[in-house]
Amino acid sequence: MDDTGVAVHGEAYDTLPATMTTREIGALRLGAVPVTVEPKAAELLAQLRPEALDAVLSGVREWAEHAPVKCARLTYDLDPEATFWEQAIIEIDVEADTDQAFDLWEDVGAALEGIESRLPAADRDWLLDHFDVHLHW
Repeated sequence: MDDTGVAVHGEAYDTLPATMTTREIGALRLGAVPVTVEPKAAELLAQLRPEALDAVLSGVREWAEHAPVKCARLTYDLDPEATFWEQAIIEIDVEADTDQAFDLWEDVGAALEGIESRLPAADRDWLLDHFDVHLHW
């Protein structure tokens, strides 16, 4: 697998395939950084329309190419008091001081907002309810 992001049956793709399985999400990379993936998070992301998922993950991947990413995880979060609320969260550890980290946070937020603004309303609503990116420094 190279740094394109996703390996499927031993092949690398520049973009995600039209139908994305949890196995393919499990091979997610941010540039040269592999992403540790929790299976429940992959299952949740696989519910999103493939074109929307491709756009969002490509946007995060493009941002990460220029950021000081140390490691990343795709985690699953379920609110124990509101079991209908679940999220797949990409947690990214960056090598930065607090000021730099806030700048990185603004950059990734702007990148995601730009992508989401071009998606259909149903995809935006799904992402708002079920997807987030967190930075740790």
